[in-house]
Amino acid sequence: MGLGALIGFVHGFAVGFLIVALVADKHPVKRYREAGFEVAAAHVLGHVAYGAGLGVTARLMPVELGFRFWE
Repeated sequence: MGLGALIGFVHGFAVGFLIVALVADKHPVKRYREAGFEVAAAHVLGHVAYGAGLGVTARLMPVELGFRFWE
């Protein structure tokens, strides 16, 4: 769960930064050009929650794939 949350944080931070820095300034719709810290923070939190959820799901899965990241 922790690894998934960490990966989600890193990915969410990168995506949030790119949205605010690159996409928002050039977007043709005015309300999307006003994306700021709140949008980036929402992306980071969403990615952390999704990554943690994937981590929990992966840990609870009984499927043997020949390797496990959590052992």
